[in-house]
Parts: sequence; C-alpha cells; structure tokens
Amino acid sequence: MPTIYQPPSNPANFALSSYEALRARAAGWIGRISGGGRHPRPSNALSIPSADLTAETDIRKYHCEKGWRLAAQGRWNRLSEKLSAADVERVKTPAGKPVAQLLSRGARLVLAPKLDRIVLDGLGERDVLIRVLCERAATDHLLAAVLVVAHVEAARSGDTPHMPGRDRAHLAGLHLQAADRLMKPFETAERGSPLLAAADCMLIAAGKDTERDLSQGYALAIDLDPSDPGPMRALGRRLVASANADLARLEGVAVQTAARTREFWGEGGYTWVMLDALRRDPDVLSCLDAEFFIDGMRDILARDRSQATVNLLAAACAAVENQQGIADPRGRANRDRLVACSDWIVRDHLRELHPALWLAGQPRNRSPHAGAPLRRSPEAARETALNFIARRFGRELAAGHRVVFTPNGPETLRG
Repeated sequence: MPTIYQPPSNPANFALSSYEALRARAAGWIGRISGGGRHPRPSNALSIPSADLTAETDIRKYHCEKGWRLAAQGRWNRLSEKLSAADVERVKTPAGKPVAQLLSRGARLVLAPKLDRIVLDGLGERDVLIRVLCERAATDHLLAAVLVVAHVEAARSGDTPHMPGRDRAHLAGLHLQAADRLMKPFETAERGSPLLAAADCMLIAAGKDTERDLSQGYALAIDLDPSDPGPMRALGRRLVASANADLARLEGVAVQTAARTREFWGEGGYTWVMLDALRRDPDVLSCLDAEFFIDGMRDILARDRSQATVNLLAAACAAVENQQGIADPRGRANRDRLVACSDWIVRDHLRELHPALWLAGQPRNRSPHAGAPLRRSPEAARETALNFIARRFGRELAAGHRVVFTPNGPETLRG
C-alpha cells in the first residue's frame, strides 16, 4: 500500500497558480443556484457541500516548493535523496498524487526557462548549476527523469511565438533528442522506479517510438505502482489521441491491464484505462464491454471510497450522457447503461462536489486576449454537475421535495 504523506503544520506558501485555481473552483457551498442545463433545476431544491481542498492543496504546494528550492540552490544530491525516498516508498498525498512527481514538478520550474537556450547554444559559463545537474544525471536515474520530463514539456510547450513554425519544430526535435540521450543509459525495468517509468512514457508518447512500445512502456509504469491509476488513465488517453488510433487495440490493452492489476483493483484496471478515453472519443462506446466497465467501477469504489474518485466516475457518466449523434446501436446502448449507473454512484456514494473534476468535456470559453487558448469554464462545470445530479432525483424534485447531501448520503426533505 502506498504511504500517505502528511505535511508540516505550516507548509510554506508557494504560489502555484494551478493549485490556487483548484481551490477557488471548489470553495464554498453549492446548491442555491437556479436553472441551467436541459432540465431546469428549481432554486433551493438541491444542496450539496463543495469539497474543502485546502489540506491537499497545501501538501502539493509544500512538495513543489521543496523541489523548486533544492533545484534553485543546485542541491542536486539532496533533491535526489528526496526523490528516492518518495519514489521507493511510493509516497502519495491523501488524494493519491505521487510525491516524487510533485518534487520533480517544482524542480522543473527552475529548469524550464533555460532549456531552449541550452539546446540551441549549449551550456554557457552562467549555467554552472545545470552543468552539474547534467553530469549527475548521467548516473542518477531520478535526476535524469526530471530532466527528461523537462525537455519533453519544452518540446510540447510551443511557447516560442516569435519563431517560425519550422524553427519551432526543429527546437522541439532538439529537446526530444536531448531527452532520448538522457534515458539511454538506464534500463527502466531494472531500476524499478515509477518516476523514471513515467518519464519514459512521456518520451515515448512524444513520438520516440511505436504504438506497441507505448503500451509496453505504460505496462511497466503500471506494474511498478498498480495503486496509482494515473498511468492507466494516461495510457487510455494516449491510445485514442494517436494518429492511428485503434479502438480494438485500446479495448485489448484495457483487458490486459485489468488482468495485471486484478489483485489491487479487481476489474477496475479495465475501467481506469477506458475512463478518459470515453470522455474524449464517443467512438470508444462502440468497442466498450459495458458489463466489464461497470464491474470495474463497482470494484474501484469498493477499494477507494474517496469523494474525488466518486466525483470522477460520476463526471464520466455525465460526459457520456452528453455525447450525441452516436450512430452505432451498440454505442448508444452502452451510453445508456453507463448513464444509468450514475443513479447508484450518486445515491450510494456521493457526499460532496469536486467541481474541478467535472471540467473535462465541458464547452471551452475563448479568452478575451487575442490568440489565447480556449479555456473551460469552472462555472459551467459546476452547473453541469448540479443539473446532472438533480436529474438523478427527478421524481423527488418534481414532487416539490428538497434533496440535501449529508455525510451519510442524500436525504429527501419535504419542500
């Protein structure tokens, strides 16, 4: 079982905007919002508390700050020790995020602004700290993993609008070549490191190898830490995102993953692989074994009763409900079966709302700044969640009753 980390009483205030945004999206009480959706919800009819993510946010910020500070000080040996302790023991936050990944993320914040220049011009006199890091990374697989992910992220970022498209592609290629050279000295299977395996998966997915290698790379990452659903979900996303996506291959990989993780998740490995793929590609419904997927959801919730996981599965059902225009009869039947599952997920397991987990599949709002990327609206996600939950209690609400979620589950009160 993974180790759950509890932070010091006063973790440092490391301002990472993504975490602050997560906290802001989930703050306060929800339920006194009217209307919205295809089936308007009466005002004051549904009340459900929103999750207080303060503790999880602070824990994540603490570890990211630790990684950032050690990297900024060039204390690579100490960073390697911290990474090793978290990686070997599979230490996770209460919400299940691997601590080694958080330390790596913080360290990469120091590296990211410098990597473009370094791959183009080489290491200069002012790059003493990074020169030492590169020397250590030649024999330290954990430091190499940090650098590999930093290069892959730089290759994907596209944060060079001043460069012509051809030059940006060349720069991305240089980053991937650098990442490939960093990985070559290490045999991922022999190292037994989830952090290194995750870095190798990112490199493979960025275009280094074939579709077959992608499945094999993720299989190793999953085997190294079957308690972490992250690699399983990422595998499903990568398989449907590839240019030659093969849905039969996706389903086969999901079956294999379930077999390898059955001791930990029951049939849940199948569900973890298919979960995000379903939200991204409606055609996945046509190849889905719905009974297998539903059994997997039940096994997941029997082993992980956290409200984050409950919200994740309920949100997946909501995303499937919104997929229209499915021509294949099997796909439509599978969609209806999964939507029906939301009744027992919501009634038997849901206690609080995690709006951020409902963002996937929501309409994107374009930023008012020209050329800015499309952004999903947290308010739309929250309203979608509330209306979806309300439809599970259509009969009660139509009768004029109120539905109030408590720590023991939803209660129906006369209006």
